[in-house]
Amino acid sequence: MDTLTKLTRILRDTLMLSDRTERFSPETRLLGAMPGFDSMAVVSVLTAIEEEFGITVEDDEMSADVFETVGSLEQFVDGKLAVPGAPVDSDTVPAKFSAKNAADDKLITVAYTFKNLTDEQRHAIYQALKGQPAGSAFNADVGTELPPAVDLHAVPREVTARVPQTEGYQYTVADNRVLLVSPPTRIVVGVFPEAKGIEAGERRSP
Repeated sequence: MDTLTKLTRILRDTLMLSDRTERFSPETRLLGAMPGFDSMAVVSVLTAIEEEFGITVEDDEMSADVFETVGSLEQFVDGKLAVPGAPVDSDTVPAKFSAKNAADDKLITVAYTFKNLTDEQRHAIYQALKGQPAGSAFNADVGTELPPAVDLHAVPREVTARVPQTEGYQYTVADNRVLLVSPPTRIVVGVFPEAKGIEAGERRSP
């Protein structure tokens, strides 16, 4: 989610604008043009921005120019996020400032089921399935649709008992990685490498 989208949501919720924000653009005027956008509203919006983006806004950074339009407010927040010491990989930071969040934004929706598994759960999946017979398979990443030639198998009951999120999914094993697959689409929704791969710096896939 980019900065503009986050700011539009903050303005909507803080000022109780309902669906009016659907027509917002960077050129939409705020201070002096929007009813109810007074000094108290500015304070409320700033507080919400600090919480959402994990930044601190000092009093001497505030001016009417910042709140002139939605676009000027976006530029201000982007500038705060670009300075040294700004948060990088928290979930609220826009993707253009975070490689991690940029990658997360590209995840297919179903992959989020496995994005937040604990390391213990991920290890349990890998250890239980790495040695299971899987037939012919090839390496793939999240979002890849596996061809019919790749054999898929139901996740064993002992795994679903430990990691309930895997219920109803299938798997295959390739290149020392366990690939979790959505049966209706044959799309890879989770990739589970050997633990040492993660420790060596491999990006943890959902």
